[in-house]
Amino acid sequence: MNVNGKYILMPNMDKLLLNTEYVGYVGGVVNVLNQTEIFGSFNVNLPTGKRTWWDKVSPEFIYGVSGTGGPFYNRPISYGLSQIRGLVQKP
Repeated sequence: MNVNGKYILMPNMDKLLLNTEYVGYVGGVVNVLNQTEIFGSFNVNLPTGKRTWWDKVSPEFIYGVSGTGGPFYNRPISYGLSQIRGLVQKP
């Protein structure tokens, strides 16, 4: 949003883009989309259906992907574990 010539984030956008612990964090996706594996070969791979496999991607791509899923996976795991009767968290 532009206010007095300055751009400010809408409410909660700071969490979405900057807080890697927030369950809705999507800021890491930018690092993935900037990698050659996505758009550098998109126009060639799309018509053929060719997939990009993990053993063919760069370490930078893998690092980028590693920054996207933590909050997503942490939410269902903690919820799932909370459904197990008698399960006690170790101190």
